[in-house]
Amino acid sequence: MLAIMGKAASGKDTVKNILVKEHGFSSIITYTNRPIRPGEIQDITYHYITEDEFLKKINKERGTTILLTSHDLDDIEKVCSRIIVIDHGKKLFDGDAALLKRKYAYNRCIVVKTAYDLPKENKICNELPNITVEKTDSHVYEISFNQDEYSAYNIIQKLSEYLPIVDFSLREPSVEQVVKKIYNGEIEREFEV
Repeated sequence: MLAIMGKAASGKDTVKNILVKEHGFSSIITYTNRPIRPGEIQDITYHYITEDEFLKKINKERGTTILLTSHDLDDIEKVCSRIIVIDHGKKLFDGDAALLKRKYAYNRCIVVKTAYDLPKENKICNELPNITVEKTDSHVYEISFNQDEYSAYNIIQKLSEYLPIVDFSLREPSVEQVVKKIYNGEIEREFEV
């Protein structure tokens, strides 16, 4: 086995191509996480994959446990099948991202675009206690609610009694938001394990 090493754009591929073409060497297609360059072809020049895809591939193919310690929780959510939350040496949670959100993320948010603005006297908050309605733009509202009290369907149904809804989306909390709330003491730690 021959390894050709060098910094980026140092001519490694040129040397490899000469060895394959003129000296009978065999070449393998390797993986890289850099962007594809003009003239390169996926799965011929390289297998182009993201770092997240690479970690999942190694984990799956080799059955390897990868211990990822990070503050970048968006990456953790994409890559990891198991999350352990630790605070001061105490394990607060051990499970997957979906379970973490179900246990700790009570509030959800619906972003609603309406045909016109809600009247100043907002009756929806009287009829659905414990929700918050915040205007974020012209005819756009963020409605936060506890998923144990209301479903998104309940909220949309009630709002549509007052004005036409043009569009809406449901925003789930990210793992990062949930963990921040745990560490800031905004969420009870009743699920310590």
